[in-house]
Amino acid sequence: MNLLDPTAISDPANYTKEDIQGLYVRRFKKDVIGGGEAFHERELKLHHTPASPVEDELFHVLQAANFQTIHPRKQAVDIAPGADATAANPRKKPGGRDILFRTLLMKALLSSPEALRQTVLQRLKHKRLQPDDQGKLDDAATHDRELLESIARLVPETPSKGFAKLDACVQLLESMGIKKNGSERVVIFSERIATLQLLEQLLVNKLKLKPDQVGVFHGSLDDQKQQRLVKEFGSEKTSVRVLLASDAASEGINLHHYCHRMIHFDIPWSLMTLEQRNGRIDRYGQAHPPQIHYLLTVPGDAAIRGDLRVLDLLIEREQSAHQNLGDARWLLGLHDAAAEEDHVAAGISAGDDPEAIVPEVPDDEEEDFLQTLFAAYEQDTQAAAERPKPREQLSLYDDDLAFTRHAFEQMVDDGTAKAPEWFDEADGLLITPPDDLKRRYQLLPPELGRDEAVLKLTQDRDRVMTALEQSRQDPDEWPEWQLLWELHPAMEWLTDRVLSAYRRHEAPLLRLQQGLERDEAIFLFQGVLSNQRSQPMLVDWFGVSFRGDKLADDVWTLPGLVRDLKLNQALSNDTKAVDASRLETLRHRAVERATEQMHIRRDERAKRLHDQVMANKKRLKGWRNRGLQAIETERERVKDAGRKPRADQLRRWEQREADLQARVDAHNKWVTETLSTSKLPYLCLAAVIAHAEHPLL
Repeated sequence: MNLLDPTAISDPANYTKEDIQGLYVRRFKKDVIGGGEAFHERELKLHHTPASPVEDELFHVLQAANFQTIHPRKQAVDIAPGADATAANPRKKPGGRDILFRTLLMKALLSSPEALRQTVLQRLKHKRLQPDDQGKLDDAATHDRELLESIARLVPETPSKGFAKLDACVQLLESMGIKKNGSERVVIFSERIATLQLLEQLLVNKLKLKPDQVGVFHGSLDDQKQQRLVKEFGSEKTSVRVLLASDAASEGINLHHYCHRMIHFDIPWSLMTLEQRNGRIDRYGQAHPPQIHYLLTVPGDAAIRGDLRVLDLLIEREQSAHQNLGDARWLLGLHDAAAEEDHVAAGISAGDDPEAIVPEVPDDEEEDFLQTLFAAYEQDTQAAAERPKPREQLSLYDDDLAFTRHAFEQMVDDGTAKAPEWFDEADGLLITPPDDLKRRYQLLPPELGRDEAVLKLTQDRDRVMTALEQSRQDPDEWPEWQLLWELHPAMEWLTDRVLSAYRRHEAPLLRLQQGLERDEAIFLFQGVLSNQRSQPMLVDWFGVSFRGDKLADDVWTLPGLVRDLKLNQALSNDTKAVDASRLETLRHRAVERATEQMHIRRDERAKRLHDQVMANKKRLKGWRNRGLQAIETERERVKDAGRKPRADQLRRWEQREADLQARVDAHNKWVTETLSTSKLPYLCLAAVIAHAEHPLL
């Protein structure tokens, strides 16, 4: 909110929807047009795998472990196990207790015994467990080293031995049809890189897959390698069948092309991360019902099982939130995946009731606190009907293809371009890019560049989508067809080429037989008023009309001109040379009238903005006063406690007061520089329209 408006919230701990009105919007799948048909119901299945004897022994050892080098008020642990991104989280853990470290070790074991071993080995490298300058360890460090080394020795040297979930995963993959010559695909998520690396090795052997049929996505890959891997996984003819992914792949990428199956090899202790993972295949455009599988290791000890029941609840809550509200991130009230993991870990460490750690999702959508705070849904049909509708774009052409055809005809006639090849049945054309168009592509991001010698453009969106789908068969393929629309580089190039036909200070003269009196001429202007930052704030198109040499009182609107003069219909051109120099006698008066028109528009805009500006000043004053009141409340609290303010408190209060005033000044300056416009408009004479038999022609 501070990025959008630094003066919206004065007290981050106490604000209402009125403070941030207009700065937020919330949308769910049901708000998407056609969303009901575009999304499928999930198919969920939980696979509870009994722990192996080796894993059970490790669970018991961890449950009884007592670490002496981890103190209550210090950071819990620096457990970055090599490439294990999750364990490398540098955030403070609640309380920093040794019992929390035991819980985190248990979390690593729930991923894989190898992940536990890597975590233990990383902890052994901690400076607190290293000998001093004399090569000695104190008693606490000696105790913890021996304990950690004994845990590491319990992990089998053969990674697949005692790894209960591995066999369950292999059987599940076989039932999905994942095999050497198969076409099925699956995403397997694990937050531990050590587990992913182990799975990469073992799945290739156990499923008889080729090495290139298994890809590993993690945060250590650079952007290009990540994008390449995602594109290969989402292309039909590529070899990747199994994508092993860390939570670096849980957000912002599409994995639903040719894949509708996902396995959570371990369960993240965060509802947000669960939701983000599932969203990789359960998204708009998925052709099949998403199949989501959860693998959970179940310890033999009933007490440990009870502590870990929170993982089942996380799965249940995420699905309930998905079905009822479409959003799980509000449930714990933390709005941060790392904070959610800390919350769950702290709850397990403290032995809290799992139902209290992860509360139940309310059935009534009205209980969603985001909805209560933000009133996100607009149920009032009256208010919905009053929403402004998008303005219909004015064009002289029926569609972009008609403009493109006319523009190329003009350039071919002028000898400045070669005629394209037209595909009437495809509503498109083929262009051989000239050098100046190629140079435009050089300014675009390199991943948008293509080496093909031709461009095939169509305004048929279905054809574009079909071409896009066909291109996914091969990661090196580009869609055969691209969308012809106004923001395509070729269309921008074409527009500039057409405009370049007019030299500086030139404008076209249109001689019409209809819609005008014989002595009538119209000067068509584009007027622009900019603010002090040279940003256009008001743009208007209008026509200044003359009957003979008499200036008309009213001005034409551009839609009125197009409608009454039929400018959007085919106009004939007799190619007759015309001397328009005598119209120059009217141009200066037309400019003066156009300047007056822009002054009128400027005054109208100022009146419209007046109430808004005054309301904003009032809001800004209230924001500043609330901030000052919060500071004064802190002062009174210190005074009531019978204490004198510390020097650092005084400095902090002074700095906050100065910051409040600085933000007020900056905001006022922004309003002045942004909303106020210059008095002198920029005027561009776009065209002169006159009767074909006008006396001055």
